[in-house]
Amino acid sequence: MDWSAGRNGRVLAGVYLAGFTASLIGLVWTLVNQLTGGGGSQEVVGGVLFVGGQLVIYGLVRGLMQPGGRRDAGRLWNRLVLGRELVGAWRALRN
Repeated sequence: MDWSAGRNGRVLAGVYLAGFTASLIGLVWTLVNQLTGGGGSQEVVGGVLFVGGQLVIYGLVRGLMQPGGRRDAGRLWNRLVLGRELVGAWRALRN
């Protein structure tokens, strides 16, 4: 994905990095709480971070999807969720 192609490429790259980071922190937080026997509000915090990060990524996919490009939306979703665009987004944000 070319983050510099769009009008708001740097903003979208920053939003993607924030969403991916929140999702990853939420996942790790939830797993650590399950391993240590934590519960209650700690599990809720991890779940909210994970779901929030996934919703941000979903919003990016919907926003970047071309008209009639449902087939490409799945590929874009996979690339964003798996972190395949982290290096490009970081590079676009730095420059």
